[in-house]
This record gives sequence, C-alpha cells and structure tokens, in this order.
Amino acid sequence: MHEVFGGQIRMLVCGGAPLSADTSRFFAAMEIPLLQGYGLTEAGPAVTGSTIDDRRCDSVGFTLPGSELKIGDRQELLIHSPSAMIGYWNNPDATNDAFDQDHWLRTGDAAEIIDERVYIRGRIKDILVLSTGENVNPTPIEAALVADPLIEQVCVLGDSKPWCSAVVVVNAPKFQAWCEKTDVSLANPMSEEVRRNLVEHLTNRLEDIPPFARIRDIVIETEPWGLENGLITPTLKPKRARVLARYEKALSDLYR
Repeated sequence: MHEVFGGQIRMLVCGGAPLSADTSRFFAAMEIPLLQGYGLTEAGPAVTGSTIDDRRCDSVGFTLPGSELKIGDRQELLIHSPSAMIGYWNNPDATNDAFDQDHWLRTGDAAEIIDERVYIRGRIKDILVLSTGENVNPTPIEAALVADPLIEQVCVLGDSKPWCSAVVVVNAPKFQAWCEKTDVSLANPMSEEVRRNLVEHLTNRLEDIPPFARIRDIVIETEPWGLENGLITPTLKPKRARVLARYEKALSDLYR
C-alpha cells in the first residue's frame, strides 16, 4: 500500500464526504495516517482538522485556529471565522438564510462537540423526528445496512412515525440464496415471514445504533434505483421524499 502511494507517503487528508469506519480502519492497519477535516465553501473552506498523533475514525477533528464553532438549534453546527464569506453575490435572501441572527454561518449539518472534538451527525434536513419526540439521523443506519452483502441500496424513513422503517433494495441473487439457506419462501418477497427474517438478520448490523432508532420493519425492493427513476441523486444518495412517495402504500401497510 505504501508503494501504491509512491513509497514516501506521510499522511493522507480526506474530506468532501463522510469517511466510512471500514476505510479508516483499513488505512490505519496499513500504517498510513488518514486525517479527517471538515468545512464548506462558504467558510473558506476548512474549519476543523486532525493530527497524526490525535485522530479518530468517527470525528472530523478539532477547530482550526482562528475559527469558532458552536451548536445551535436542532444541533446545527454554526461557524464564526474570518475566512467565512460575506454573502452570496447579488442574492440577499440566500445570504440572510445562510446566517443566524448573530451572524454565525449556518452549515446545515447536525453535529456534536465532545471534549473539543467535532462529530458530524448528518444533514439537518435529513433528520427524522419520530412521533415520540426522538431525533434520528438516518445516515449511519443506512451506512450500516448497506454494508450487508444482501443490501444494495437503502432509505431509512419514519418522520412523524412511532418507529423507523426502511425501503431496502436487495441484491437479487444473494437474496435468493439467503432465502433458500434460511428456508424462507421467495414466493412473496413482501410477506411478513420474509420481512421478519430479514429485519432479524439486519439487526446484527445495528448494534451501535440506539434502540429507539433501529429498524422495526422494511419494504423489500428487487429492482435497483437509478437516476432515470429519480429515486437517487447523482451522488447515489436516496431522495427521501421521492422514495416515500413511491412506496407510500407499502409503508402505510407496515405502520397499520
């Protein structure tokens, strides 16, 4: 691995998208420090960073000198920095929306700051608020589920509902083999027996997820989502509202 990177690599810096724990552990095992940072274009751009001697796979590091971070409403990460933008060119409405009343830059990301370390929990707009009042970040749940060989794509849902559900797109050949191995009939993929067994199988992937946020039931899809049907973004993320609309009846049946 060292030779792949030229033989003299000291460190790698990553950003732009969440780093999976598996990728982080792999590079750590190869003794190649993979340092996370965080920022956004409007902030100029970086506001956090890690060091070789002090890094964690689940944290984007510490606040960089000159910047200030705090947690606002709905756990939103707010930034005050001399490198932050003044505003959007000729767009005062967007500029006003980008800052809070004290002129801290709003990131749109939910976060926690623990012992000065910054942890990004997901996009505010994606946070699901259950009818019980609990806030659920679907991102780590989806990452855990899609790590299972049976699952190709997944979208976690449950906003205003008492518990979380998910629509899962299965890998057809592997799913069929799994059904045969576990003596589950494939005649009706959405039968209660198939759903119950698959949820039980996937629960093992959710050990690090709080109990109130774990998936209790699922909709099983065998046809992959693509850009042409409008269910995923160009970066392959599920469009939650579109998925909810497409599977509305099946989801209603689950909650009924």
